[in-house]
Amino acid sequence: MVKKVAVEELPERLAFDLKLQIALRKNAISIQENSKHPQKFDEYIQERENKIRKMLDTKDEIVVTEHGKVIFSSSKMDNRLIQKG
Repeated sequence: MVKKVAVEELPERLAFDLKLQIALRKNAISIQENSKHPQKFDEYIQERENKIRKMLDTKDEIVVTEHGKVIFSSSKMDNRLIQKG
């Protein structure tokens, strides 16, 4: 089952916190790709995803959109595409 979440439909504070965790995760992935020790980022990236899951209270697959654009997906394949885009 996939939980679809539109950021603009969330309470303002939750939307801000969610977008912050997504941005921190995306930034860590970008840095990880250029790091000599990429494995050092794995735990931090996983912590961000865990926080996102906790905020949305789900263990299901997650797709987060903002004005129709996907900004986060818990699917590893989708996240590679989002990260590059």
